[in-house]
Amino acid sequence: MTALQYQSNASINILLTWCNDEIQGFIHGKFNEYVMARKPILCLVEGKMDMELKQMYDELGNSIILTNKNENINEIKRFILDTYHDWQRNTQKLIREEVVNTYDWKRTAAPILKFIESI
Repeated sequence: MTALQYQSNASINILLTWCNDEIQGFIHGKFNEYVMARKPILCLVEGKMDMELKQMYDELGNSIILTNKNENINEIKRFILDTYHDWQRNTQKLIREEVVNTYDWKRTAAPILKFIESI
């Protein structure tokens, strides 16, 4: 089974990242793979909230990004339970196709490939 198949079969994909004053807006390659799987993503941030990433997660419609601070424990639990209940009722919320297309590797890599070919 491929990584994308495992991610597509998951009920929730979990992404761990970090953010501080020096490093913000860091997007893991796993993010694109998780979006392609269309399943909910729980992103836990070490440090402070990354507002650029928060905007991206808000656009997904079925995912959440939170700092890994104790004050967020109840919201993390609620997200996991809500996602579990959706799974039980067979009403899982998937990432919309138009959003998935935005993060498709072929589409995102095309400008870089074009630049490399022009050199």
